[in-house]
Amino acid sequence: MSFSLSAVAGAVANAFTVAEDVVEAYNKVKPYVTGLMDVAESTYAGAEGSGQTKLAAVLAAVKAVAVQIGVDWTEGLQAALTALISAAKAAYNAVVDVAHSVAA
Repeated sequence: MSFSLSAVAGAVANAFTVAEDVVEAYNKVKPYVTGLMDVAESTYAGAEGSGQTKLAAVLAAVKAVAVQIGVDWTEGLQAALTALISAAKAAYNAVVDVAHSVAA
């Protein structure tokens, strides 16, 4: 099996281009995410086990925004936004847990 330097360099350059495209798209839709998370939280307030439903709702809403503002919705963008939403929710839950334990 042989490899050419130009083929490897081309593959790496293509991967960087895809990553740059995801970062650009992410930065365009990121400002909408927290507001849409608040909407999902209030819509499903009190609903037990609704985490995946809320995540799906937020992603669907962000996708609609992306389409409206001309951002291509890709698997990479969805994965990055899912990671953002999950991290934000985990941080929020940790703060709430600490606040409850301090208050107790």
